[in-house]
Amino acid sequence: MSFHDNGKRRELTTPERSRIVEARNQGASWRAIEHEFPVTVQGAKKGFDRWKETGSLRHVKHKGRYKKLGESNEWYLLQLASQNPYATLAGIIADS
Repeated sequence: MSFHDNGKRRELTTPERSRIVEARNQGASWRAIEHEFPVTVQGAKKGFDRWKETGSLRHVKHKGRYKKLGESNEWYLLQLASQNPYATLAGIIADS
């Protein structure tokens, strides 16, 4: 991920990754890459290492947040909510 001028991080685009790999292959230092592109030294190294390992510049998909409820629990709560849309957690626990 790289940094915008406002300090917020974002994923590097494929062309940006390509230019970073090109610059490194042409002998640019990590610090020079950091100053030329919107990326930290660590971010540039990670992208370059991933390219060396996989040969791909595509971004890696992240799994995201794990669900806290299983499918059966989610189904149960949806059934309770359809029966009584104004039910509270305390009321559900008391009825169980």
